[in-house]
Amino acid sequence: MRGILGLSSGRKQACAAGAAHGTVAFVVRLWNAAEVTNEAPSKPEERGEAAPESASGARWILGLALLVGLARFWKLGAWSLWFDEAATWTDWFVGIESGEIQNPLGYRLVHATVGLLGGRPDEFALRFLPAVAGFLAIPATAWAFRPIASRRTAAIAALLVAASSWQVYWSQNARFYTLTELATLLGAGVWLRAFLGGSALRALLGLAITGAGAFFHPSAALLVPALLVAPGVALLRARFVLGPRKRLLLFLWGGALIAALFAIPWARATLSTYFLQKGSAGPFANPVQTLERLGHLAKTTGFYFTPYLGAAALVGLVLAWRKRELGG
Repeated sequence: MRGILGLSSGRKQACAAGAAHGTVAFVVRLWNAAEVTNEAPSKPEERGEAAPESASGARWILGLALLVGLARFWKLGAWSLWFDEAATWTDWFVGIESGEIQNPLGYRLVHATVGLLGGRPDEFALRFLPAVAGFLAIPATAWAFRPIASRRTAAIAALLVAASSWQVYWSQNARFYTLTELATLLGAGVWLRAFLGGSALRALLGLAITGAGAFFHPSAALLVPALLVAPGVALLRARFVLGPRKRLLLFLWGGALIAALFAIPWARATLSTYFLQKGSAGPFANPVQTLERLGHLAKTTGFYFTPYLGAAALVGLVLAWRKRELGG
């Protein structure tokens, strides 16, 4: 969707790709939720202090990921802009002033970047900021998921992001998906550290950063409930007594509910504009059209769950299952 939700349903999901890569590391932790305790980390590895050998291996993997990540800048301005990229520039002059666009931050930052690069909105200048964000998402992935994975596992997650052709593609587009990805990774990293450390203020900050990704693309708002629900599942599986983390989670759920109420006007305006641009009265106004959209979503989901990401998730699930069966 031009200006609001960007593209087709398959492409809209691309902005969350980096976070999805990192969740492979989260599978083991969530599946073996009984390992999560209420006490503060006491062992070095629980505090993120891996053994020197492990840290050294992780640095090599992360270094390789960063090297692969430079592909995002290869021939960045070599091919012409396509329609949505051109709209990134023109909508700054039209859509924002009219109030049609509800996620203006990406437009403003790209416009400012073009100004810093000489003011000429050519292919390179328009795509430069998304490429930088796509590159920064690689170390951000390793950092974000480090609290729930070893250094090596977090580095491998970063390498998966670096090698993702889908992520490279959107890093070389003058759109806002990699900016959204970077914001949500930073927010998730702050959130995980705050939740495991029992800090309510930092947890709220992490959720706020994640939610702020919606100013790049509205789909980022969907990650906020995901971050809140996943620890709740872990707590239930571990059969926790009422402890610091459970109280913290209940507090955050209450705060999130209040925030969601304040966000309703923004969500309604965003959806109204979307359906207006699509020539539809609403998501359920036409049952046939609704079924067609669901079918389209099912087909385009394959572009999001790429074969190698699906394989990585399957490996993570198998390892988690084995670890649980062995009582590890």
